[in-house]
Amino acid sequence: METAAPEVRFRPLTRDDLPTLARWLAEPLVARWWSENSPDRVEQDFGPYLDDAQTECIAEPAARGRGAGAAMAAWAVSEIWAHHPGASCVIVPVNIENPRSWGALLRAGFRRLPDAELTPDNPGDTPLHAICRIDRPARRGTGTPWTGAGS
Repeated sequence: METAAPEVRFRPLTRDDLPTLARWLAEPLVARWWSENSPDRVEQDFGPYLDDAQTECIAEPAARGRGAGAAMAAWAVSEIWAHHPGASCVIVPVNIENPRSWGALLRAGFRRLPDAELTPDNPGDTPLHAICRIDRPARRGTGTPWTGAGS
């Protein structure tokens, strides 16, 4: 029996959200990838961006495995297309040992390119990363690929 996808709503992150963000970052599946999750560190890392239109996508633990990650990735890509008309693609490297993250990207329409070694965010992680890419859709009504801001 499939579980319905959770409702996904987006709104700007506010200072009032920082305790929720710290709790989410401390969740075992997240903490593995984000080792610095104390309230002071969350304030230090995210506080300066609250007035800068920084987008962070978080989901409650109950939403895991129900499509929230793919929905958030798809929304983030739609925002990139809307606000960066010169962007022809989005490329996201994800540590190879984090299949939940790169799997969500694949479910959101990304395709996987050959893996590559990159400097990991956490020095204890492997340098191998899954490289995921999504291209801007073809121009509507033309059937031709999008080729740039002036096309």
